[in-house]
Amino acid sequence: MHLRTAASRTGRRRVRISRGGFSVAEVAEMFGASEITVRRAIKAGELRAFRLRGRVVVPVEAVEALKNAHTTGSRGPEGGAA
Repeated sequence: MHLRTAASRTGRRRVRISRGGFSVAEVAEMFGASEITVRRAIKAGELRAFRLRGRVVVPVEAVEALKNAHTTGSRGPEGGAA
């Protein structure tokens, strides 16, 4: 797994996981959500993630599943929307 740093809009340095997953910041940006919202989804078990050297990494497969759920209108395991 290769790690690369990237500057964000706020100027802070973020780590980009080039294979296997995304940082919390990247997932938040993809879905137009805050990092706190993504972290809450991880804590609630709605989004899979793991720690890698102190950083939270969201697997590519989990992001793809969330994208599919997001485009079909599903709201996660509870199925809030019909």
